[in-house]
Amino acid sequence: MKTRYVGLVLAAAHLFSASVQAQTVDDAISAALLESPALDRADANIKAAREDVSQARAAYLPEVSFSASASSARRDARLRDSANFSETSEPTSASVRASQSLYTNGLRTLAQRQATNGVRARHHERDATELNVALQVDEAMVQLKLARKSEALDHRLQALVQEQVRAEEERYRLETGTRTNVVQARARLAAAEATITTSAIGVQQAELQLSLLTGFAPEDLDPLVATPAELPSSLDEARLLARETSPDIALARSSYTSARLGVAAAARRYGPQVGLSLEASSARTPSPAIERDDDLRATLTFSMPLFNGGRGSSERRQAYAQRNAAAADVRQADKDLERHTTDIWVRLTGADARIAALMIRVEAADEALEGVRRGQDAGLWSVTDILDAMQERIEAEKALEQAQAERILSAYELSMLCDLYRLP
Repeated sequence: MKTRYVGLVLAAAHLFSASVQAQTVDDAISAALLESPALDRADANIKAAREDVSQARAAYLPEVSFSASASSARRDARLRDSANFSETSEPTSASVRASQSLYTNGLRTLAQRQATNGVRARHHERDATELNVALQVDEAMVQLKLARKSEALDHRLQALVQEQVRAEEERYRLETGTRTNVVQARARLAAAEATITTSAIGVQQAELQLSLLTGFAPEDLDPLVATPAELPSSLDEARLLARETSPDIALARSSYTSARLGVAAAARRYGPQVGLSLEASSARTPSPAIERDDDLRATLTFSMPLFNGGRGSSERRQAYAQRNAAAADVRQADKDLERHTTDIWVRLTGADARIAALMIRVEAADEALEGVRRGQDAGLWSVTDILDAMQERIEAEKALEQAQAERILSAYELSMLCDLYRLP
């Protein structure tokens, strides 16, 4: 999955517009990507990793150093023949030294490859963070839409019960109903009004969650969420696409590559190395007997550790163990992704089945409510029966909305996981 960037036009609109509405999932995700501190941190980590590449190269480039010194000394001494000896010296010196590694036993190449691999790993981390932010936004939008729909249904139930209260009061006035029926209807109305308060709190919480993610004001949020157009046709296709594009698996593979390079570095760290150094120095009055001393020196060095107390063997064993652990992490990431993809697919297909069943339940609840109303007019059903039928009708529609929300969430998650939904 490639890193995606938000357009400058959207950024300017988000920063300077006084009233912005998140009309689509793309709008909300784009805003959230701009607002996300996690993505800012991921971008900073990428920049830091790029500097590792520069440092790995610089470590084996020629190094030039300059040093200078000046001192003053006075010596008073007594010689063996009892004569006194006194001298003052003010030596100064300056030197320039250049050094270059000629042979590093492959460590130079390994260091650069490790640094480059580190940059790729940070990019994979950013992709994973970006995907996580997008999923959070999608979930927040669906939850807000569901909360508002639930609140609307609770208001609808309140209106139905209010209508029933008025009908029972009219029956009681005409002496065709009872006081008990009126009390029962009013009690159910109080319960419906209490539910509306809870629903309103749920809407406020959902608005706050989406607002924190996107930076939009709660009153400007108007989520329009629909099932993504592209979905895998089968579970096998979903697993294949997810495995090919998963940033988590790519990150695990980068970690394995780093561990494998670590094994090679551990095997070469204590091998032979060759270096060349050039040094030019000049000293004035370094001693009372010497007025000037200029020196030009070229040195070719060869080093080969012969014994290091077992440290080299220990580092190699440690590197092999870390490589094996990284290989296990790759396999674990693959298994986790397979389980996650399967779980999403099951939730998606399960939501489809529940939607089909709940649509039948809603139709049955409509027919039952109409039948109970006609039966009450004929004296066959009580007010409790009709209130229960109203409650069942609303609960059936709420359950249908919940199943549809679950399907949309599962569809978006699966589409993003398979890289079929392109992030803005």
